Amino acid sequence: MKRGFLKSDNKAAASAQADSQPLKSDSTLTMKRGFLKTSNKVASSPQADTKAFKPILIPAAPEVPPDIPLSAKIDTHKPHFRVVSSLPTLKIPTCFLLYPGTKEAMLEQCEPVKGSFPFTSIPFDIKEVPGQGRGTFAMHAFNIGDIIWDEYPMFVAPVGLYAQSVLSPEYYFKIAIDNLPPHYNSLFYELHNCRSNDPQDVRGIIDTNAIDIGRLPGPYEGKHMGIFPTISRVNHSCSPNADYIWNLKTFTCHLVALRHIAAGEQIFIAYTPISDPRTSRQEYLRSKYAFTCTCASCTLPKDLSVRSDIKRKILSSALDAVPKQQKEHEGALRQWVADLSLPDDHLLKPARFLMQIMEEEQAFDAFIWLTQAEIVCKALCALGDRAGAVELAQKASAYAKTRFFGDDAGWSKVAAAPEKTEWWGLRKKTIIT
Repeated sequence: MKRGFLKSDNKAAASAQADSQPLKSDSTLTMKRGFLKTSNKVASSPQADTKAFKPILIPAAPEVPPDIPLSAKIDTHKPHFRVVSSLPTLKIPTCFLLYPGTKEAMLEQCEPVKGSFPFTSIPFDIKEVPGQGRGTFAMHAFNIGDIIWDEYPMFVAPVGLYAQSVLSPEYYFKIAIDNLPPHYNSLFYELHNCRSNDPQDVRGIIDTNAIDIGRLPGPYEGKHMGIFPTISRVNHSCSPNADYIWNLKTFTCHLVALRHIAAGEQIFIAYTPISDPRTSRQEYLRSKYAFTCTCASCTLPKDLSVRSDIKRKILSSALDAVPKQQKEHEGALRQWVADLSLPDDHLLKPARFLMQIMEEEQAFDAFIWLTQAEIVCKALCALGDRAGAVELAQKASAYAKTRFFGDDAGWSKVAAAPEKTEWWGLRKKTIIT
């Protein structure tokens, strides 16, 4: 998910799929199990009282997207790419290096002119931080799921450009940057360069500030990178309070809050997968960005650092298991509903455990958290725990906005009336005498 996209990460293209992600719907249970029949009158569920009843669906978690290769094979005997100084139809100030067919596909699928920018001014200050260069500081408070900022890229290019030995990336990078409008050209050269002190080192600026935007439409199947005027300036933390998500349809990058951010607090994203152990994170950041991370997670005492690594390893395994869990959890829930010999917290306990680890580590992963939230909410509804379901759904409403471009995917409806979901009361024993 991070700026350090040259390190393989299976979340890289999540945002390209998220805005079109359909919500899964749960099939309807036809009967309750586990009640004791003491008379010939058994209470029927509200769902059975009328054919017109339409239950509220508990939103499905976003699916983990497939890996996208850093580069893809191309025919080296044909023109590799072209410099596109702008796409007038899209009306965005971006300079592109594109493989054949990408421009045409983008014009068909992207609609940036319909994207809305809710900001009249930048809601953060960019100022010097001792030992960190420039930092980005919130000018007012943000809550979980708030969009802090969104913007178009200044420059877009395929990551695979580095892998083509017949090309000189620096030469084409320079041509592309020179085609930027004067204002954006100046903004580009103001960005930090961790590779050299040469103010004209275009390659160093791109290597330092590029953000993974995944695959673009068209025949080329590799990743692309983008340089952004302000989001590329946001500093790193292994326990970030913000994240970015790429919206292909509007061709914008959204900076979103992962937790409450107070006015005056510095905004951080993660440049490396947050589930990696401390030593791996440190080695990658030193080799890629030439700095040693001194965030709260990286400066823990040795014993606490070991515990942190264990927790993050658990999160790494949980992320790998998410696709299977998303496919199989409903069957496990139905089995638990029917088998009253299983404890009430049979599925709640492991899901809450993962959510607790993310809270303790301040290491939020939307795919893990929202998958556990879906399981927990269904279980709480089945138990008839309204207060618990409302509290969970309200949190999920905020966290869903970090992945669905400010939309809560329907969690607010669940929070308003959990008893109207099809899972309500399915594990309760109801007897009418």
